[in-house]
Amino acid sequence: MLTSLSLGEGGGGGGCYTPKAHKYRIPELLTCPPAPKKQRVPQNCVLRRRQIVFFAPPEIELFFVKAVDQ
Repeated sequence: MLTSLSLGEGGGGGGCYTPKAHKYRIPELLTCPPAPKKQRVPQNCVLRRRQIVFFAPPEIELFFVKAVDQ
């Protein structure tokens, strides 16, 4: 049969316990913190964007002309 000391229910032993003093309590938050704000993109970064050009149309025509000749 198990006793109360072996179950850890006793109040006198040297077991683990939760500290209940006022200095160990988590303080209550009085106000909520502000919401995070999205960072703005600098204007010069927006102006630097250029359209990506993979190939020019005359290059395509030369490719097909060479393919037909062979």
